[in-house]
Amino acid sequence: MEMILNVRKGGKVEKTYMAETYDLMWGTMEDVLGCVDLDTIANAEDSNNTALISAVAKMAMGSMGQIKPLLKDIFPGLTDAEIRYVPVKEVAATLVNVVLYTMGEVMAFGGDEKNK
Repeated sequence: MEMILNVRKGGKVEKTYMAETYDLMWGTMEDVLGCVDLDTIANAEDSNNTALISAVAKMAMGSMGQIKPLLKDIFPGLTDAEIRYVPVKEVAATLVNVVLYTMGEVMAFGGDEKNK
């Protein structure tokens, strides 16, 4: 799994960071998941789109403290100043890729254990 993060300034890519894999640490996963309130999301989905957006935005704000260190861990050399110029969609794609990769690793481990 290749992950790419572009630092953009003036509409142009100034620097590109790449990572092949990333081992998500349990504590990091706990921190990020601790910011997710599934009940709030479920209730917001039942009401309207504005409520859902608001709920997700509040959770994102609560997890900001975990996102920067995580990105800097995935992409060694990335600085706080550079993160300010990374497109949000690339940050989101990176986070999704890390979670999916980690889940795949966990599922593969579980499958290996059953076959022994």
